[in-house]
Amino acid sequence: MEVVSGPRDLGAALREADWDSLLPRLVAHTEWRLRRVGWAAGEDREPSAMTVQQVIDTALERCLEGRRTWSDSCPDLETFLKGVINNLVWTAKKKAIRAKTDPAPDAGVDTASDDPSVEDSLVAEQGRAAICAAFEACVEDDAKLQDLYLAILDGNVKREDIATALGWTAEEVSASRIKLKRRLLSKFPETFATAAKEWTS
Repeated sequence: MEVVSGPRDLGAALREADWDSLLPRLVAHTEWRLRRVGWAAGEDREPSAMTVQQVIDTALERCLEGRRTWSDSCPDLETFLKGVINNLVWTAKKKAIRAKTDPAPDAGVDTASDDPSVEDSLVAEQGRAAICAAFEACVEDDAKLQDLYLAILDGNVKREDIATALGWTAEEVSASRIKLKRRLLSKFPETFATAAKEWTS
């Protein structure tokens, strides 16, 4: 039997898919993913920036436009599409959190000012951006670490708060924090070595 290598024909796979069976599973997965990042109706949950239908439609559009490539590393079409959905929700949630925390362009910061506090503020902001970029680089391929990171960005710092926000056990939070710490230390040792001991407490 010939082994197929490289990118698969995604367009053909989408046309030939059993949508009566596949679509309900994609809907259920998208609903679950939106809940995992805190986008759900109910107590302590914010409304989603995207509906389930919008997420699925956008995922399929990107596949049909050629913006997503299905390679041999992904075993089947359903797993591949769920990965695209995860990525869309992750990206939208990061954008929503940044919109809440980033200073507005007209927030009164005069970059031409001689005031040293303005320069200190800009340096601090650049430092925070670099740290966020490092975290995002370490969680981009792991949905559970993405959930942990987003919960922290939402202001949940203590293990118990993170567990409550994500519906995890305290042990799951500790294990994920250790995994994230190891990735950060491996990829960015100079930046995170001094803070490493605090993350597992």
